[in-house]
Amino acid sequence: MNEGKGAMEYSLFVAGQNRNTFSASEFRNFISIFKTNFVAKAKHFAFMDKQSYPFREIKNELLFEFDSISESQTIRKVISYQRIDTKRNIFNLALLDLDDDGNMSDTVVSNNADMEKVLATVVQTLPIFFEKVENAKVFFTGSTPARTRLYRMIISKFLDEFKRNYTIFGFVGNTPVLYEKGKSYEAFMIKKTI
Repeated sequence: MNEGKGAMEYSLFVAGQNRNTFSASEFRNFISIFKTNFVAKAKHFAFMDKQSYPFREIKNELLFEFDSISESQTIRKVISYQRIDTKRNIFNLALLDLDDDGNMSDTVVSNNADMEKVLATVVQTLPIFFEKVENAKVFFTGSTPARTRLYRMIISKFLDEFKRNYTIFGFVGNTPVLYEKGKSYEAFMIKKTI
C-alpha cells in the first residue's frame, strides 16, 4: 500500500491529539499497540468469574503488586514468582504482605475478609507468568496448615475452570500426583496445558 502523499487515511479518536486522521502506517501501529496493551491483557481478566483486584506488574521482575481493600484498612500485597529449581524450571509462588518499611511477609494474618478476591487476583497473574516463562511449573503451599487447606478448598471450588488451561498436582509427601477433589495435599504445583 502506498504510504506516501495521498495515502489512505483512517479516522480515529485519540485523546490528546489535535488531528483525527492517520496514515495507514500510523493506523497499523495503533492497532498493534491496542492489541498489545488492551486486548491481550483483557484475556487475563476473563480467566475467572470471581472479582479480582487490579494489579501492577513490576517491570523486569516476576512480581505483581495490588491493594487488598476493606472498610478498615488497605494492605499492599505482592505476588512473587521465584525460580527454585533451574533444571526442572520450577518457580515458587508466594503471596506476601508488604509493610510501610518495604518488608515482606507470608505469615501476617490480615483479616481483610477478601480472601477469595485476593486469590482470584493471584490466579489472574498466572497467564502473564506463563507467557513470560515457557514450560515452567509453579509450586505453592500455605505458610500454615490452615492456609494450605484454604488453597485446597479454592482449587477444588474452581477445579473445572483451572483444568481448561492448567494441569494441577497435589503433593503427598514429596510426590506430586494429579490433583483430585476431596484429597488432602501438603503443597501444589501448576503447569500450563499445552
